[in-house]
Amino acid sequence: MAFLYRAYYSVPLMQNSNGLYTNAIFGFNRFIQKMLAHVVPDYVVVVFDTKEPTFRHIAYPEYKANRAKTPVELVEQIAWAKEYVSAFGINCVELPGYEADDIIGTLATGASNKDILTIIATGDKDLYQLVNQKIFVMHLVASNFEILDEQAVYDKFNVRPDQVIDYLILLGDSADNIPGVPGIGSKTAANFLNKYDSLENLLNNLTQISERHKIQIIQAKDKFDITKNLLKICCDVPISCEIETLITKPINTDKLNQLKDYFGFQKSEKMNCNENLQLELF
Repeated sequence: MAFLYRAYYSVPLMQNSNGLYTNAIFGFNRFIQKMLAHVVPDYVVVVFDTKEPTFRHIAYPEYKANRAKTPVELVEQIAWAKEYVSAFGINCVELPGYEADDIIGTLATGASNKDILTIIATGDKDLYQLVNQKIFVMHLVASNFEILDEQAVYDKFNVRPDQVIDYLILLGDSADNIPGVPGIGSKTAANFLNKYDSLENLLNNLTQISERHKIQIIQAKDKFDITKNLLKICCDVPISCEIETLITKPINTDKLNQLKDYFGFQKSEKMNCNENLQLELF
């Protein structure tokens, strides 16, 4: 959904002859095709959020409460975007009550358990916690792609993937309305974890840090458990989706051409419409 939003705001509003807005569909699928050409995977899946509340919303009603309402021009494009993705032979997966991140985590860990190398295309910092020797993150900056391994995650955030949850607990995540420790920024959070290795060890050594930071952490620590549950990716989502069913399939040329004609993309693709979509999410 983050990429669909980004495409919506990156491509000027477009409509087909029936008045359907199509800019998000156009940008989203243009991005997917560029990504697939760069990676050429054996298996591929696009995961979507649903409108139903998740277990995080139930546990913490303020979760993502700061987000603006989805523009109506984008809402009408979501179902069509899924149809367009499907025409390319790509599976779309979603499950009410769970976020796309949790489904991604479940599929990625399931694949890695079968010795399948997995690349997660995301701009969500939460998913960096999954990076290991078999799971990588594709970082997207404009139209460029970068595959990040464990060392690259450390180079980017100055913490290891297994420290990402503790890092975000200290830092918070304003995008999801998750509180952190007021007064502690990314550099301080990373320095604490580099010195004490984990949030638990930091809490056990508060007497060794500055009085100001000590007071800030003590005042915030009552929320650490709930914050951890919000940030931790659930990797056991009950989805009936075996890895083998996600094998890359041939393009459904007839369906794809019908959709292109309906959306008016045959003309749009010749117009060089914002060729370098700004898809950076950081």
